[in-house]
Amino acid sequence: MFLPEEDAWMFCRRPDIPETQVIYDYVGQLAEQPSKDALDALFNMLWHRNGGSNYEVCTVLDKLTQMSDYKVRGLQIINRCFYTIGNPWQLDKDRHGALHEMIVRIKETPLEKGQSQTVRLMRELMREYASSEFYKVLKMQQHFLEIDASVHQQAFGSHIKDYFFIHITAGTTPDLPNSLKSSFKKQQDRKLTQLQKSLQAFDASYGKTGKKHAPNPTRLVDTELRHALFDYSPNRKNGKSYYVQANQFRAASPNFSTMGEFKAAIYELVLAPLLEANAQYGKSQFSQQMWNVMSDAQADRLPVNNTSINTLFWRLLNFLICHDLQKPGGVYLYKLVHDVGYQVVTGMLLNAVLACQMARYSLEKCFARLFHRNEETPSQRIMWLVNAFEHMNVALALNSRVAGYSV
Repeated sequence: MFLPEEDAWMFCRRPDIPETQVIYDYVGQLAEQPSKDALDALFNMLWHRNGGSNYEVCTVLDKLTQMSDYKVRGLQIINRCFYTIGNPWQLDKDRHGALHEMIVRIKETPLEKGQSQTVRLMRELMREYASSEFYKVLKMQQHFLEIDASVHQQAFGSHIKDYFFIHITAGTTPDLPNSLKSSFKKQQDRKLTQLQKSLQAFDASYGKTGKKHAPNPTRLVDTELRHALFDYSPNRKNGKSYYVQANQFRAASPNFSTMGEFKAAIYELVLAPLLEANAQYGKSQFSQQMWNVMSDAQADRLPVNNTSINTLFWRLLNFLICHDLQKPGGVYLYKLVHDVGYQVVTGMLLNAVLACQMARYSLEKCFARLFHRNEETPSQRIMWLVNAFEHMNVALALNSRVAGYSV
């Protein structure tokens, strides 16, 4: 995600190795030039080992490609180059077209290997970058800025602005220092607060005689949103709210002496909404597979600990949301929402997150992977997935404090 002006300056002053500051200074200077000249010079550097009159740039690129871990470092350096230009340009709408061109040109690395070792390895790095998570996240910035909206507005990726819970996991890359993630946290909090207020206004005004209700802030139909607001509300009466169930689980947590006991309790809690909707799932192949995914004979004997809890939730939520981490298609998510409905499935996931805040990070990562997998697909072709995201967005907004968000 592009950084605001005050943090952007710091971002290009945090070199991976001291010598790379030469590259970031050079790219920073390019950002001040006319867009076409800047992009031509940038790709000349990355494709042709050409730093113009700055020969130090070429020397640093030579040194980079001679390192044993040049692939790891190289992808991060390339990524930072694009953001060093993108951070200031995103503040200037006249540059947004050039930003889109930059993102497109990344895929146009020359097929020729190049005459020198540095050129050959830099082109290999650029091709690898174009198929990496770094590039997926960079492309997504177009949706935040609404660049080239005529092309992207029908794509699922254009919804990223609305889904506050994946803003950080889907919109940032691992090379971003934690100290700079506060900017994205503020943006996430603003979106969450805005959604909470809109949901409250809609709920308070819906059905009032003689009054037009407040706008529906989601893509769900009005009646479906009303049912969702009732079902996910922490103030739901009759003691069945997910908030109350989570409190009961947390109160019992100190009594679990081993991870095996903790696992069994989580299994029952997460499965409960599904069994209430369809008791046949109790002895189904799905519930057995879910148990097997959660099982770890060695970890089960250990005392309850954060490392094992994180691993447990990662396995469980990846199974429920992505199914296959390499090709996250949401197989079980798709089957479940069509069999028992969105509210039941969202309730299962909400039980996990509210019972243990650490589960939220696994949930966000899984939804982010599913989002990246489908971001270029037209929304109308995957409305089941759009609705699943909308339900999760509403459920987390209503229970944000218990889920670990700050607002």
